[in-house]
Formats: sequence, C-alpha cells, structure tokens
Amino acid sequence: MSSTNKTDNILLNQYVPTDKLEMADYNADMNLIDAAVKANQDAIATSQDDITTLESRPSCRVYKTAMQSIPSATDVVLTFDIELFDTGDMHSNSVNNDRITIVEPGIYLIVGHVGYVINSSGYRAASIRKNGVAECQVTSPATTEYTLLNPSALIKCVAGDYLQLITSQNSGVALNVIGNNYTCSFSAVKVAN
Repeated sequence: MSSTNKTDNILLNQYVPTDKLEMADYNADMNLIDAAVKANQDAIATSQDDITTLESRPSCRVYKTAMQSIPSATDVVLTFDIELFDTGDMHSNSVNNDRITIVEPGIYLIVGHVGYVINSSGYRAASIRKNGVAECQVTSPATTEYTLLNPSALIKCVAGDYLQLITSQNSGVALNVIGNNYTCSFSAVKVAN
C-alpha cells in the first residue's frame, strides 16, 4: 500500500504511523529521485554548453590611445590602435584600423563611445555605419562639459561586412575626440544567428 501522503514536488511517499512500508513504493521513490537528479544534471550541462557557446562567439573591443582632431562640419571615420580583446580576428591595428570586420554571419550588438573636449558651440554627432551606410546615429547639443556620445545598434551582418564609427561636430573650429578606453571605443559581439 502506498503512503497516505505524498511530497509536494515529485510526489514521494510520505508515510504516517499507520501506513505499511512497501519495498515497491520505496523503489518507486528512488526512481523518481533518480529521474529528478538526472533532469537537473542535464539542465546544468545545457547551461554550461550555452556559456561555452557565448564565450566562443566573435567579439572585439578596440579603442584610441591618442586624441584625434575633428574638423568642423566634416564626417570623420575614427581609427583605433589598441585591441582590448578580439576573439574573432575582427580588427587590425595596422590595416584598415578604422573597421571591425565581420567574420561570421549573425546579429551583432555594436556599441560606440565618442567623447569630445569641452566646447559650448554647435552639436556633436556619432554614427555606426555598415559597409559605408549609416545604421544609427546619436546627436547632442554642445554643453559646458565634456560631450559623450554612445551610439548602439543590433545589426544583421554577413561575413565580410565592415563596421565603422563616424563622428562630426559643427562648433566652427576643430575639436579633439578624447583618446582612451572609456571615451573613444568601438565594440561588436555576436548575439544571435
């Protein structure tokens, strides 16, 4: 005879003093526990595979170490001389160092950071381009503080597509973009197929 009560989650026998213990019930409980443990082990293994897959996706983050002068009323393609990381050989510091080149098709999260020195005239703009065509743009009026622009987009790409970070300003004079990992960087990571 099975127990009078069952546990809430996997319905194991929960005996009361008047119940008679049966070996078949005990073995059935062990099978339920074994199946639940196996299901958890499989779920953990799948999660670990997902983490490994995410870690092996093509990604890179590059930045400038020096200021770059941006003439007024001119679109300028920013160049990058340091790779913080590049797991997919997507950037070169010596050839086309203004690009991130896609090596594997998919949907990528692209993020740019462009920081300007203080100047209170005009506007500042930054855009992300794929193969020379704008995918997104952010614009900010000048302030009495540093201006930081952060364009970002999810972009569907194929192998061979290239991405660039473009900036412009119209203060009436040339302004410097600040070079460092925080104020002038460009990154891409594959997030989906």
